[in-house]
Amino acid sequence: MLRKSRVRFSDRNEDSDGEGTSAPSSRQRQPRNRSALSETERTKLSPARRRLYLAYETPSKQVLEEQKKAKKRISDKSLKEKLANQVIDEEEEIEREKQEKMIGQLKAAEARSRIRLTRMKYENNVNGDVNHLIACQSSAAEAVRLEALLSPVKKTDRSPQDKDSLDKLSRERVEHLMTDCLGILTQRT
Repeated sequence: MLRKSRVRFSDRNEDSDGEGTSAPSSRQRQPRNRSALSETERTKLSPARRRLYLAYETPSKQVLEEQKKAKKRISDKSLKEKLANQVIDEEEEIEREKQEKMIGQLKAAEARSRIRLTRMKYENNVNGDVNHLIACQSSAAEAVRLEALLSPVKKTDRSPQDKDSLDKLSRERVEHLMTDCLGILTQRT
């Protein structure tokens, strides 16, 4: 009796001639049981054969209902986990925004510092060039005139009282050099 109800599992397609071919079909069909076994016949099958038989059997209504309940439980549980993680994510989001703001402020401060250093280097180079031009003049009078025209020190925060950058002694010396038309005091040879 067991041999009659033997379950056939085959990948072979049968042609209209009744001959089987081993080539797979273009459309794969889901294997199904060729013969339906009664409950008593299924209990007589070995566990391995019963497992194979039941794998291709359509589930009962009770099993389908239990599957739906299990899927519902899983979706509810995942929803609860998402909500719990969302609360944690909001706190992490607030902390991350604070950290990003602080990083932004640090980067802005570094950029301001780099700009200030670049500006200072440029001003030092310009002042050095002006000082070199003044030092290379053929006479002291020309050097003083050039220094008056090209001030090597550029101060933007001068107060009205600091209009004159020379002290009293330096001022007298510059005036004395400017009055030397013959270049007696300033002649360089």
